[in-house]
Amino acid sequence: MKSKIKIIKKPALKNPYFICAWPGMGEVAFKAAKFLVDYLKAEEFAILDGSEFYYPSGVKIANGIINLNEIPYNKFYFFKNKFGGRDMIIFLSNSQPDLSKYHEYTDFIFSFITQFNPKLVLSFAALPSPIEHIQKPSLHIAATSAKVLKLFKNIEFKILKNNQISGMNGMIIGIAKKKNLHGACILAEVPLYMSNISNPRASMTIVDMLQKFAGFNVDTYPLQEESRVIEREVNKIIDYLKSTIQPEPISEDEIELIKDLLNKQTRVPDSINSRIESLFKLAQQDTFKAEELKGLLDKWNIYKQYEDRFLDLFKKSEKKDMH
Repeated sequence: MKSKIKIIKKPALKNPYFICAWPGMGEVAFKAAKFLVDYLKAEEFAILDGSEFYYPSGVKIANGIINLNEIPYNKFYFFKNKFGGRDMIIFLSNSQPDLSKYHEYTDFIFSFITQFNPKLVLSFAALPSPIEHIQKPSLHIAATSAKVLKLFKNIEFKILKNNQISGMNGMIIGIAKKKNLHGACILAEVPLYMSNISNPRASMTIVDMLQKFAGFNVDTYPLQEESRVIEREVNKIIDYLKSTIQPEPISEDEIELIKDLLNKQTRVPDSINSRIESLFKLAQQDTFKAEELKGLLDKWNIYKQYEDRFLDLFKKSEKKDMH
């Protein structure tokens, strides 16, 4: 397999943790990993050419001028831990690859990274939960084995049961297990009504956990400030919806209203839009993919936006059956 990885330099690391992140729900994973790269001053040392792993699903428009989207970046960074804790390699991509290409994509990642003998593969994700935005999110964990779970015995986690983690932030750990590597996905809770808005509070909770686990020190003040801004905006919406002096728990109807209002102020990440377009293409050939597509649209609360197009998939399928 011809390598698609351009190596800038080769760091000397001792059994590092391998952290990888792509954009996803609430931008929780990407924001946490990007924060680590920026504030640990992690150094870029290799780049994966992702040109074959992404299919264009649209164009960018600025002031009426159309431009082709740039190829997403896929970069490896390293952090040599001077605090006495674990060295780290961080793989960061600003878009998820096409679903039909993820096996080849991850093969390149792992064929490159195994030379550093990673102690553990770590990814992050968001977990929509019935909590309110002012609460500190709990952390959940899913690991490749009971042995890996024991590594986190000093961290306060809830074990994720009977669930699934969609997208690359989940699949990368499944593939790590297939390759006999130890791994875990750390999930931070996000409110149900904020699943499609950036959630720095959840990202900060993951960073705080990782500081304790990997043994390093970084000031999360920027994430705290960003979290306060978003909290303030959400409070404005809730104040608008509530008229009682003594606030009551948010009802399901109010959650739907908050979702609608937040949808008008935020957008679905480009990586999720790409996955939606990819699933539509796959579902045209195989309607069994429609179930996965519907789940993704519901998760991001945008099914109504795609409803006509989604139902057309079955109309086309019916026409094929008639011929």
